[in-house]
Amino acid sequence: MIRLNELFPKIAATLGDESTRRFTFNQSALSPVPSEVESNDLGLIKSLHYYNDCFRTDRLTFFAKKEAYQDLALLFLSVAFNPEAPPVSMHLRNRVSEIRQIAISCVRIESGVVEGYEKRPLRFEYVAREIESRHPWECVLSRMPSHQLPSFELTQSGKDGQSCSWEDRDSIQCRFGDEGHVLFAELLLNMSRQRNQTTEIDLESVGRRWPALGAFSAEVRLCLPGAPSWHHGIEF
Repeated sequence: MIRLNELFPKIAATLGDESTRRFTFNQSALSPVPSEVESNDLGLIKSLHYYNDCFRTDRLTFFAKKEAYQDLALLFLSVAFNPEAPPVSMHLRNRVSEIRQIAISCVRIESGVVEGYEKRPLRFEYVAREIESRHPWECVLSRMPSHQLPSFELTQSGKDGQSCSWEDRDSIQCRFGDEGHVLFAELLLNMSRQRNQTTEIDLESVGRRWPALGAFSAEVRLCLPGAPSWHHGIEF
């Protein structure tokens, strides 16, 4: 099984050069990836976040070094630019990770204006930007409808759409449109820059104080080594 860091080594090397501030992504640069990928460089811990003892939501905390976040960004971009390709299942091999699989697929979202009209992603002109807040998508709803935002569903492997106990949930379903894929990938790329000093990012669902994810999505926290919430049992 191919490893995450083996998918696009040439692009990763180019982006890893701090002098590279811009890069054009398109389908020719990002070929479809195999349906099964594995990584030992990424760990995820699940937890519950309570709001005033009256509401709770799932929280998924990612732990990785910058290089792994960059590789993950390239995977999401590949899925976005190849929507006809089969869904990708990424298997997490880190021994501390409570999440063992991430299923990633891109769904076509109707424009809602012209019936029967379809559009395809053409290119993404990435420009490196500084991350200035742990809530970098504070105003994302002014730029993107809520149904197009990234969404992360905590479930159990092999039981998609079936009920299962929270303790047994060990898989994440990432099933959203191409714009959500590119938005999330852009954030991961910015986080992976050598100059980035923000070690922890929080993404909350619609309806929370800083809405950044779909209405029914689990919350997402992205951590780099040295972050306040870094899990000290995670080793890479």
